[in-house]
Amino acid sequence: MNLLSKVRILSRKSDLAIIQSMQVGNALQKKFPNLSIEYMTKSTAGDKDLKTPLSEMPNPGVFTDDLRKELIKNNCDIVVHSWKDLPLDLGKSTIIAGTLNREDQRDIIFVNKKNLEKIKASKSINILSSSPRRIYNLKSFIPKYFPFQLENINFENIRGNIPTRFRKFLEKDLDSIVIAKAAIDRLIANPFPEFTNLSNQIKNYINKCIWMITPLSLNPTSPGQGSLGIEINKENTKLSNAISNISESIFPLRNVIASKAGSLSIRFFFDKSSIISHSNLGLFFNKFIPSSCILSTIAIFSINYPNKPKWVYLIFK
Repeated sequence: MNLLSKVRILSRKSDLAIIQSMQVGNALQKKFPNLSIEYMTKSTAGDKDLKTPLSEMPNPGVFTDDLRKELIKNNCDIVVHSWKDLPLDLGKSTIIAGTLNREDQRDIIFVNKKNLEKIKASKSINILSSSPRRIYNLKSFIPKYFPFQLENINFENIRGNIPTRFRKFLEKDLDSIVIAKAAIDRLIANPFPEFTNLSNQIKNYINKCIWMITPLSLNPTSPGQGSLGIEINKENTKLSNAISNISESIFPLRNVIASKAGSLSIRFFFDKSSIISHSNLGLFFNKFIPSSCILSTIAIFSINYPNKPKWVYLIFK
C-alpha cells in the first residue's frame, strides 16, 4: 500500500490558525504514526489590511485566496482554513477534502468588569464587532437579555487576531467585545506546549470580564463557524483518502448548500452577512433586488417565539 510519508500543511500566521493546522496534523498522525508533517504559514490580504471592515472588503476570500494560490503551485499539500472564511466558489483546482469535529458554534460577549458601574449608570454600552450579522442580532438581543438595563448600544469596528483584539479591548478600557466561542476554546484548551503561555494569557483576559454565551436561536452565527476546512488539490487522491480517515462525515451547512446550488452565487448573504425575514422579503426585493434575480429562498432555522418570522437565506441566479 502506498502510504503517505510527508505532508506540508499551510495556514495563516495567527496563533489560532497555527493551532488549527496542528489539530489537523495531530489527527493525521494518529491515523498514520510514521507521517512527517511540515507546518508552514503565510500572511493573507485580510491579515495585511487591518483597517477595512471585513464586510466592506470586495473579495470574499481575503483570508483564503493567497493560501490557495500556494496550494495550486504545489508549494504545500494541505491548507487549513476556518470554514467561515471560505468563499463558496473555490475554483476548479482544489477541493475541501474534509473537516474535523465541529467546535461550539456560538459567540461569547465579554464585558469589561472595570466598566460595569459606568455602563449601568449611563445605560449605554460600546461593543467591539465588525460583523453586520452580530450587530443586527445583538441590537435586539442585548436590551432583553442582559442582566442590567441598557438604552444605548453602540458598535465599533475592530480587526486583528483574537489575542490582539482582546488585549486592545482591555488595555484601552473599552466596554465589550464579541468573539467566536470556538476560537476561545481552541486558544485556551489546545494540547500544544508551545501555546501554554498564550492559553494562560487568554484565561487572564477572561478573568477580567463577565461574559455571556449567546444562544443560536437568537444570535445565529456565520455558516460553518466552529468548523475547519481542509483544502487540497483536486487530483491528490492519495491525500484525499487519508483525510477521509479523520474527517467528520457531516460537512457544515454552507457546503451542503453550495453542493446543491451548483454555479449559483449566494455570496450576498454569506459574505455580506445579510439576513432578512419573510415579512420583509417583498419590500427588500422591490427596493433592492429584481425578483427575476432570485431563484429561491432557503429557511435555515426558526426562532421559537410567538409572532417571530423564520429567517431565510437567498439563492441568486
